[in-house]
Amino acid sequence: MFRLGGLGITATQAVLISGVVFGAAFVQSAAGFGFSLLAVPLLALMVPPSTAVIAALCLSLLINVGMLTQVRSHADLGEARRLSLAAALAMPFGVLLLLNAPAGALRILVGAVSGAAAIWLLCGARGGQHLTGRFAGWIAGGISGVLNTSTSANGPPLVVYLRARRLSPEAFRATMAIVLVVSGVIGLTLLGLAGAIHGGAGALVLWTLVPSAAGLGCGRLIARRLKAPHFTVLVDLLLLMSGLAAIAKSLAG
Repeated sequence: MFRLGGLGITATQAVLISGVVFGAAFVQSAAGFGFSLLAVPLLALMVPPSTAVIAALCLSLLINVGMLTQVRSHADLGEARRLSLAAALAMPFGVLLLLNAPAGALRILVGAVSGAAAIWLLCGARGGQHLTGRFAGWIAGGISGVLNTSTSANGPPLVVYLRARRLSPEAFRATMAIVLVVSGVIGLTLLGLAGAIHGGAGALVLWTLVPSAAGLGCGRLIARRLKAPHFTVLVDLLLLMSGLAAIAKSLAG
């Protein structure tokens, strides 16, 4: 048994955890979203869901800060402010959910979020063109805030809304990065004040810092050579599989 900050995992699981984080960081770097959607369901198969959520929040924050230093000039600041404020107001509800919901229920929630996002995106986000009003932005940001502090998988409502806004790829990535950085800072602060951050999550972050950085760098390099439609379908399929895996794990006990 491999001891990682009090987490009882096998050496094989430790290697798999590194691989999961590398792949999720690669996707986040190339597509502008997807780290927590991919990482949390798979990490939750090997560590407690609350540990996976907190570790993913920390890693996602670091990755998005790195991305933001390169793309911030393209951001739609109006959308970023609206989505960030709405998310901040809703995050305390997510903290309550994380602290009080059973582990099995959190796994199902994580899996449902991942699966629903994947199906929506694979179907071309039909109907998304109607989600462009200012009120829709507040709703998307609020849902994102609740998901941020309960599952760390806060990307789906942001992706659906910003895709409907028809932002350029550069503006999409930059706006997403700003919202995710703000959400990460506020979310971790709230979880820290609530006493939800523990040594196991910190050890998991330290263990995966190198794979995270490697995935970030490889994503930047390889994304330029991949055809966007093919990569998008691959990401969506991975989201769907990770969501189904989390749901299956919960139902199997």
